[in-house]
Amino acid sequence: MPDDRMLFLVVGETEKKIQIIKFGNSESLTPSTTDLDLLLLKELGIQSEEE
Repeated sequence: MPDDRMLFLVVGETEKKIQIIKFGNSESLTPSTTDLDLLLLKELGIQSEEE
């Protein structure tokens, strides 16, 4: 992990039953595979194997 920081992954659901993902400083509502790939790239510098 870059610069020895602590990184947390939170997966939950809002009161209106909308899925929410919070990863590091980023978050996404109802994430798609592309959204999750972007979170990994932004927070960890990891690219999808498909690219």
